[in-house]
Amino acid sequence: MDPAASYRSGLAAALTEAGFSPTELADPRDWGATTGRRALLWTVRSPDWKGFKALRALNPELVLVALLVDLTPDAYAEALPSGAVAAVAWEAAPESIVKVLTAALAGDTLIPRRGRSGSGGEASRG
Repeated sequence: MDPAASYRSGLAAALTEAGFSPTELADPRDWGATTGRRALLWTVRSPDWKGFKALRALNPELVLVALLVDLTPDAYAEALPSGAVAAVAWEAAPESIVKVLTAALAGDTLIPRRGRSGSGGEASRG
């Protein structure tokens, strides 16, 4: 969930083109708490992971992908223990975010191999 409407629209278009059915959520926490396997892309803007961890606690089947605004190694290192199945730079190309989401749904984790994934960093499957 991201407050920038143009960002959400562009990402939704890429997700739709890839065969996903993106949905604008009035309350992502209520939606995430619904039993069953579902995926949620969540923008993490600060080093505070409390909200993200709370999402994981709502539904153990929730596939959480962290869209990281802070691209430090610490942010990536904190993503997985906080409940993310994968993490990707918020500024990454929509196609890269789709690739990370697709891998997460398949049970794989993609993280950048080096640098900023939005600026040429390659992804590594784990």
